[in-house]
Amino acid sequence: MNKPRWRDLRGIMFAGSNRITWLEWGIGIAVALTTAMLAVTLDALFVSSWRVLVAATAVAAILLGVLLWLRSRVKQQPGTLYCVQLLDEGMRDWRTASRKEAIRRSISVRSITRWVDLEHYQENGIIHLVDSCESVSTALEQMINSGPDDTGHTIAPNMFWPATVALGANLPASRKLHALELHPDSPKKNALLTLPQYDSGDSINLSSRDIDPCKLTINKEFEDPSHDDIAVHIALTRNSDKLTIDHINSFSVGEIYKIKPVDTKHSPLSDPNLDYCDTQLRAQALQVADTLISLARDNPSKQFIIFAMMPKVVALAIGWILIQHNVKLFERTHLMHYDQEKGRYIPLRVRANQPDTLQT
Repeated sequence: MNKPRWRDLRGIMFAGSNRITWLEWGIGIAVALTTAMLAVTLDALFVSSWRVLVAATAVAAILLGVLLWLRSRVKQQPGTLYCVQLLDEGMRDWRTASRKEAIRRSISVRSITRWVDLEHYQENGIIHLVDSCESVSTALEQMINSGPDDTGHTIAPNMFWPATVALGANLPASRKLHALELHPDSPKKNALLTLPQYDSGDSINLSSRDIDPCKLTINKEFEDPSHDDIAVHIALTRNSDKLTIDHINSFSVGEIYKIKPVDTKHSPLSDPNLDYCDTQLRAQALQVADTLISLARDNPSKQFIIFAMMPKVVALAIGWILIQHNVKLFERTHLMHYDQEKGRYIPLRVRANQPDTLQT
């Protein structure tokens, strides 16, 4: 019979829910000590040792305060984990190990899982997933709104990127929300992003603090006045450059913009040993959303075709930000999904107000 290793025992003891149990035991002991020391101190105020007793009481009270603070921190991040998955039936789930680690570190877990057949939902060259996306968004909203008030709420998306954008656009604004990037290769590389809080307004007003962790650039790579549609290529992950201008031009666009990091040599785009941290993910989401908002306002009558290679939490945050800034972008935007089996890009319709035809 194999004896449990200390690493395994430690993992069990300090898993999310067990950390709370240990802290609550500690708080109970600290309360008892503080109460006892306070009683003894009050009883001995008029003897020579009263200073020692006062000091001991103060230490017990400080310990209690620290334990209460730690309990609050543990419950807030990551708090309750919402695992949200929407994948094709034939796809492999590369994030199983990272999800298991995230579950281990969380106080409680809620799960929404949908497996769909994209081929079944394809009609006239467009994949229609509006109903599935609305089902997932509604289920998540109900879970978050009925969840505990004293814990954090962390969403771990594992979905097609257009569906992730739609999910972000439907998140309830009444809660402080976090998003967890489940790394496809290593659970140690999971990254937590806090969704930015905004009053609904006309602009994002980016500061250097928002941009510096991962500055992006937008370049116009193609222009053809005989066509009206605008293509945007969001290139934030490895293999982004496999999408060429020729691929995009098969959709007869008038302009092509590419959004990518300024420093590509020291980023995951060129170095497989690097991954984005939380501040870089936040910077990317803010800048991409700001760029899309500017393009939409500068071109109010044109349709957009968006190709994206980006982290899941960036897509979630982009949807979250766009919907809060008075921009009706979805109604004239195609979000392109790459069909690996057929080697082509297909519009994936995730919101009811998106166009249901695309001319090529």
